[in-house]
Amino acid sequence: MPVISSSLGSAPAVAVGIDLGRCNARIATFDENLNHPVLAYNSDGHHMTRVVLEDENHNPVNVTKDNLHTFLKEKLWQLASDAAHTKDLQIVTSIPNDTNDDSSQEWLSVLQRFGGVITEAAAVCLAYGVMEEPWSSRSVGCQRKHVLVLDGGFSGIKATTILLASNSNDNTPLLMEVGCKALPEVNGSTLIEPLAQAVAQQFEQKYRYPRGEVWQSKKARRKLLKECEAGLTTLQINNSSVTIHVDGLYEGMDCQVSISKPKWEHLSSKLVQHTKTFLKTNFVDNVSRQIDEVLLSGNLHAWLKPLALSVFGVDKVVLNPSIDPSGAIAIGCAKQAYLNLQDESSSSSHTKKVPMSPISIGIQTQGDDDKIILIDRGTPLPAMMTHKVSSSLTSSTIDLWQLEPSEKQLCQIELDEASTTTTVRLYLTPKGQLRVWVNDDESIVIG
Repeated sequence: MPVISSSLGSAPAVAVGIDLGRCNARIATFDENLNHPVLAYNSDGHHMTRVVLEDENHNPVNVTKDNLHTFLKEKLWQLASDAAHTKDLQIVTSIPNDTNDDSSQEWLSVLQRFGGVITEAAAVCLAYGVMEEPWSSRSVGCQRKHVLVLDGGFSGIKATTILLASNSNDNTPLLMEVGCKALPEVNGSTLIEPLAQAVAQQFEQKYRYPRGEVWQSKKARRKLLKECEAGLTTLQINNSSVTIHVDGLYEGMDCQVSISKPKWEHLSSKLVQHTKTFLKTNFVDNVSRQIDEVLLSGNLHAWLKPLALSVFGVDKVVLNPSIDPSGAIAIGCAKQAYLNLQDESSSSSHTKKVPMSPISIGIQTQGDDDKIILIDRGTPLPAMMTHKVSSSLTSSTIDLWQLEPSEKQLCQIELDEASTTTTVRLYLTPKGQLRVWVNDDESIVIG
């Protein structure tokens, strides 16, 4: 089991961030000399560390609650130790924003054994520094701002809306996640496979193989998909053709096939239109909140960039040349790990841990004897939770309760009778201050 802290008199712990994707992971360490996170690299010095979970046949498989602990313990922690050159680590891992409530708790129970946990979208915001700028210098007002995090990965496109609200005490922004929408139909496989199939067809024509013979070969197909994954990024960055070269692709014959930019645009046109419709429908047309900034992350960031610029405009898409969007989640996690280290008291000689909630908070609707736990005792801080309550004539108020260590009523919230549902958002800080929003409007500060 990893050490997740430092002790007095020993070398300081190294902050490590782990982007825990559905099918792979990336690692970043915080370099105190440079004063910013750096991505870990493979031994060849060129490729970012990408840890893929595979089955016995070396085929990629999804990370699940059942294999998560083994993946972390046997692969990721060792690689993180190698990258940091120490086993004394302060680790923060990411958790997907689209994980449902039940599985989210199961993931958290495993991840908390290794350190802190933040969501992927929160990590991207940290990587881009959206919370580091003086709030008063922002171009879009001083009180609130909606940021859209577009993450394109192997499992699909996820779009998470973040609300930045001004802290009335010191004018610093607080981060809350409003919601996440997914487009699983557009993912790494659905983009790479058409490119790989086009390369295979040209290869077959050149060497006069029957149509489809090369693609049916599992070995050849695996080689093509690997090379076309890198080729996809090249096509999006450069406005020219890309050459896919594979040594000994099939029956000892080398493959060297060029795919032009217009050819690729034709192959991906349906996916492009599908993604544009998804973005316009959910975040532009007939929505109550306007998106103020768009942040890109994930392997498909280069493919998403022109779509985001087309849908939201150049003024809203944040392009930071110092941030590699492919590693934004790992970078953000490393920043959070470093902040956790900074928060620890240097005068304490005992092991420090990521701050956990000392209380549990629940909600109770009028006339209902049951209390639903929203923030459980032991949840990593800061904790954020969203809960929707159906409005009705028989239940015009809801009560917010502290359930542990002692039970007491914290406040009563009026439901919006003009709406079918009322959204209640809780934000519990590491210092124990509870902030409550009702339908995105801050209503209560407790503690």
